[in-house]
Amino acid sequence: MKMRGCRHEAWITDKAWAGLQHLLAKAGIPVDIVGGGEPLSDDMWGYDPPRLLNAADVAEASRFLTAHRSYHSPGTTILPS
Repeated sequence: MKMRGCRHEAWITDKAWAGLQHLLAKAGIPVDIVGGGEPLSDDMWGYDPPRLLNAADVAEASRFLTAHRSYHSPGTTILPS
């Protein structure tokens, strides 16, 4: 969903987390970057408690996303080149 009225072009996920998680899983991402990682607390922040991925998982997800740039919209940059 595109944010309206923002100075900078931005995208918000709002309630799209489950859809993003499903699409990434279908694409074969080796790390659950939506709902994975260790919980930081027992407090609910929206759908789940906040979570933290370790450095190895972030690196693995980054390698996968870099190798699969075709999943990105044309003309957008998600990761630095």
